Amino acid sequence: MIARKTPLKKIVRKGVSEMLALVLGVVIAIGIGVVLFTILPNYVTSMTQQQRIAVAYLSANKVSATDFVLTLGIKNLGSKDINSLTINILVNGTNPSNITPISPSTAQSSTPNVITYNLAITPGQEASIVLRITAGQPIKVGMPVTVIITARYVDGTNASVTASTNIM
Repeated sequence: MIARKTPLKKIVRKGVSEMLALVLGVVIAIGIGVVLFTILPNYVTSMTQQQRIAVAYLSANKVSATDFVLTLGIKNLGSKDINSLTINILVNGTNPSNITPISPSTAQSSTPNVITYNLAITPGQEASIVLRITAGQPIKVGMPVTVIITARYVDGTNASVTASTNIM
C-alpha cells in the first residue's frame, strides 16, 4: 500500500498590508505632532514666565557727615502685581544705624538696615523710593552702598535684585 500524503493546509495570514501600516504610522505621527504643537507652547510659556524686578536707577548723595539720601527706582518686570517691597541696605559692608523713609513716607516696618513697604506695583510700572540713611560711621565720598530689594507678588512668589552704587 502506498502511503498517501495528506494535502497541507494553506496557512492563511491575516494582517495589515505594508502600505496600510505605513499610512497609519504617518497619520499617528502627525496626530501626536499636532497635539504637542498645540499643548506644549502654552506649557513652556507658563513655566518660563517668572516674576522679576529691576533697579531702574540708584543714587546715593551725601547730605551731612553721617547721613546720605538714597534714591532708587524699582520696575516690575513680572506679569503679576507686587504687594510689598523689602529693602536691605549695607553701607561700606556694615549696617546703617537708621533708615528714615522720605518718599513714600509711610513704611510698614523698619529696622536699622531693612525697610518694608506695602506698595502695589503693577506689571511694567516703576516705583520711586527716597530714603535718608544714617550710617554708624562718617560718610566719605566714594563709599560703597549695596541695596538688596525683594518684591513679594500677589501669588506669594518673591523676586530679588541686588544693586550697588557709591556715595557722591
